[in-house]
Amino acid sequence: MLKKSFDLDKVRHSGQNFFRGKSPAQETEKSAYQIKNTRKVIETEAQLLSNRIALLRQEELKAMRRIEDAKKKAIDVYSSKVKNEERQKMVPILIYISIL
Repeated sequence: MLKKSFDLDKVRHSGQNFFRGKSPAQETEKSAYQIKNTRKVIETEAQLLSNRIALLRQEELKAMRRIEDAKKKAIDVYSSKVKNEERQKMVPILIYISIL
């Protein structure tokens, strides 16, 4: 019975990965390809996050403007209310003066 000899050193020096059948150069190319794609994905995600942050800042500015407008309107309403109350106080005095 003839046995095939298995020489591990020959497999190591042949330039092939024993389990995958690919050379180290091919694995490096695949790694470079994966790195390139990973970088693209990360850059895309970073850009999306940047855009989202910019959008949130714009929304914050709009909300702040709405709050300021609401404050101004509240001040206007309050001052109108005070003026109307003062006028209402003056009406009886004007009626009394006009009767005299």
